[in-house]
Amino acid sequence: MLAKLERSGEDIYRVEVLAPTAIAALFVWLVSKGADVPSWLYFLMPFIALLGGLRYMARLKYVSVAEAYVRCLETRLRGRGWPPGWEHYYRRSGRVEWYTRTRCAYWVVMFAATLSIAIVKCPPWPATARSAPAASSPSPR
Repeated sequence: MLAKLERSGEDIYRVEVLAPTAIAALFVWLVSKGADVPSWLYFLMPFIALLGGLRYMARLKYVSVAEAYVRCLETRLRGRGWPPGWEHYYRRSGRVEWYTRTRCAYWVVMFAATLSIAIVKCPPWPATARSAPAASSPSPR
């Protein structure tokens, strides 16, 4: 159980590192290619950010279920002379809520930033045709 929790923490960290790396690599590649690539490829960046955020939420859900289980075990074993577990100390300090909120904000900002870049590069609205300035005709005298 503890090994699975540790792997979940490592997985969360790995996604937080690899998703921005993939987004940055994709962005650099798209910018280096310029007009040679279709502009809709810029929408892959928010897609990667969205998948990273969903992966984070799934791992967070798993960790919170496992956390409830460990907390239940700790409360039952504490009556037998066992010291309170580390998880109780960490939760009492208030760091869990702050940590979770900043990580959620990280994914929201990542998604919003990549989506705004994609919209700027490939606007979803139709381009309006700008009328060319009318050729000036010689004025009759």
